[in-house]
Amino acid sequence: MIQLGIDPSLNFTGWAVSRGDVVLGSGVIKTRGTTEVEKLLSLHEQMVDKCISLCPETSIIEVQNPFGAYFKRRGASGVGLNTEALNKQNWAIGAILLTLGLYKIPVRTVTVLEWKGKMNKATAKMLAS
Repeated sequence: MIQLGIDPSLNFTGWAVSRGDVVLGSGVIKTRGTTEVEKLLSLHEQMVDKCISLCPETSIIEVQNPFGAYFKRRGASGVGLNTEALNKQNWAIGAILLTLGLYKIPVRTVTVLEWKGKMNKATAKMLAS
């Protein structure tokens, strides 16, 4: 089964395609445009190209934990949620899900911890409770 793995972003979306344990290819989709709308359209168009050229039978998308370090920022009031970065990430995921849905490619989501296999004891305890 050919699987497309996606690490989504509004500017640079990573992808890899595999059959079983064999990686068939990988790369980065660099979006074009200056506005968010132009970048989302570019991401969609390039994802269409991937769906047509790679013919994946299933897909897996990495989704961020909104409370993870990437989306935290230090402001005047301390550490807060970087909602702008989180929104852009979610827009990119939406464009990708739309494209995969148009081609009827099943989607599974995984968190960063599941994808990269990094989970410390404190995080594991928090998720268990």
